[in-house]
Amino acid sequence: MAFGISELTYKQMASTFMAMSNGMGIALEKGLEMATVLTGLAGDMASFYNVSVDVANTAL
Repeated sequence: MAFGISELTYKQMASTFMAMSNGMGIALEKGLEMATVLTGLAGDMASFYNVSVDVANTAL
């Protein structure tokens, strides 16, 4: 598990953020970094605010 979420959820969320970064024209390396950071933040927010990871992901 990464960031307190399942590996599948991590991969799904990171791929969504990666697709967003590609759409914004962000370079691959920076997009990957952004996707990883945002996925971690979603896990942290879910834990801190006691909400589901889906709710935290939507908030981001």
